[in-house]
Amino acid sequence: MQNYPQFLAEQLSTNNYVALTDHFVSVQGPDAKKLLQGQLSCDIDTMTTEKAKFGTASTPKGRLYSIFLITAWRDGYLLKLRKDMTETLVNTLSKYAVFF
Repeated sequence: MQNYPQFLAEQLSTNNYVALTDHFVSVQGPDAKKLLQGQLSCDIDTMTTEKAKFGTASTPKGRLYSIFLITAWRDGYLLKLRKDMTETLVNTLSKYAVFF
């Protein structure tokens, strides 16, 4: 599996721009790990910058509202997801971020 942060850096540095159909969401900060571990289906504790994992986000009733690819990136995490799922995920994470 390709290292997405490296792929993006390479594309931007060589001026080989690509039209992206997906959105990227960055979650940064000292409590990013705690926030995401409580809200997402994947194990954030085992996340590295070398591998990306698929994960989901669901409502408290268990209804799926987002599927994404996530990797550790800089001081936090980078999620790649479909454009139509971005707003719901960001709004939900923002709602819980105030507690961290």
